[in-house]
Amino acid sequence: MRAILAGVQAAAADRARDPIAAMRWLPLQRAFLADIHWAKLIRAGNQTIGKTTPALAEVIGRCRGRHPLGVVVPPPPIQAYIICASWQQSLGIQEKLAALLPWGELDPRTAYTVEQGFAPIKSPVVKFRNGSLIRIKTAGQDTISFAGASIDVVLFDEPPSSTRLLVEAAKRLEDRGGVLLMSLTPINAPDETIEHLRSLCEAGTIHDHWRPLTEAELVPVGTSKPVTTASGVPKDAAWIAKLGDLCDDWERPIVVDGAWRGGTTDRYFSRWCSANISPNLPDAPEFTVALGIDHGDRPGKQIALLLYVDERDPEQPVVHVLDEYVDATGVAQPRHDAEGIVAMLERHGLRWSDVDLAHGDRVHMPGTGGQKSNKDLAAHIAKHLYRAGQLGNGAPVVIETVKRGEGRAGSLRIGARYVYHLVSSGRLTVHPRCRRLIDAMERWDMRDSDYKDPVDALRYALDPWIFGERSRRRSSSSVVRFG
Repeated sequence: MRAILAGVQAAAADRARDPIAAMRWLPLQRAFLADIHWAKLIRAGNQTIGKTTPALAEVIGRCRGRHPLGVVVPPPPIQAYIICASWQQSLGIQEKLAALLPWGELDPRTAYTVEQGFAPIKSPVVKFRNGSLIRIKTAGQDTISFAGASIDVVLFDEPPSSTRLLVEAAKRLEDRGGVLLMSLTPINAPDETIEHLRSLCEAGTIHDHWRPLTEAELVPVGTSKPVTTASGVPKDAAWIAKLGDLCDDWERPIVVDGAWRGGTTDRYFSRWCSANISPNLPDAPEFTVALGIDHGDRPGKQIALLLYVDERDPEQPVVHVLDEYVDATGVAQPRHDAEGIVAMLERHGLRWSDVDLAHGDRVHMPGTGGQKSNKDLAAHIAKHLYRAGQLGNGAPVVIETVKRGEGRAGSLRIGARYVYHLVSSGRLTVHPRCRRLIDAMERWDMRDSDYKDPVDALRYALDPWIFGERSRRRSSSSVVRFG
């Protein structure tokens, strides 16, 4: 027994000294690591095979001068960049990195905490005794992250925020014969970036390591049993099937398998049904009033939606779309749109002062005679209200532009997914008068078609809830009361 215990303790000590050496690689992970091409990616679903782990292992191996699979790599010291989608996401990556590092080979000044990541905060660095460096950056820093840097390895964990960032990284690697690594699920990034990556993979510029998720992909090479979750549940066929149950129909191929594109369902909101169409308001003592506006210059493209949102459970709001304004002709000017939106409010006994949140898209056709923007529209609403004697000393007319930037990549998919779950949970109803929105809910298939505009307007109205920025505090004057 003492001999067995000593053996177990020795094995544990070995794993602590060199966690990567103790790894049992899954088939796709091993194929990625064995590839010696200068640019490669490993593509898989969310939280399935562990796509980030082999990518981090290769970064660490190149910093040490010892590749995880024994592939010959340049001698250290080298400099590696790990590019994350956001600072918050980087903390999870840093935790995985810390678990794989051979701490005995690091400079003693390298410091790490789960709460704050590697020091220094916001500019984390891992330094090896041999002089190699790993710097963790966020995609929000854009190309300035690479200014003046001589880089040997770049790892993008999740898709780059822009194609420009990808090109800049490749340029920095070219001088030193460096390698570009990527670990990703093709989601939560601009569609143009995803398509650009796909085209580079199909051309062979980037080697793409991907296979659909099956039981065989979850059995480590040289073993016969699948890996388990942290709680000990085997990742078998039943586990894979359960993953699919948690996704909407369109995103299942991406979220489970890591496919480039979603499913071929003929409509995104596959669970939309007659129960989601109702003239009746949900039973609630008060509602938050929200407006969502999508700008356009063709018939039916300019649309505004009026929403009542029941926030008694701020994590599970109930939404009723009460009315819509649509420029059916495509020739309405901002003043006409303003008049139409005010008239929509007045149909329900509302004034602009009753609107708690108003959000719209970015400027449409900027600098042209057909320009439409939130600023232009707000100015014309203010003029209309002033002439009607309704503006007075009240709050100014403000229509906020939906945000872009860090945390907003893939906002179309994020917002559509949020609306999907509102639909499937029965927390979204639409008044029958909103024919433009109802048609879109019944027919939109994730393409940029005429059915996309009402969905965009709905996403903009719900933007504060979608991205968790809605204040939990509501003054009594900022809600419409009933009864």
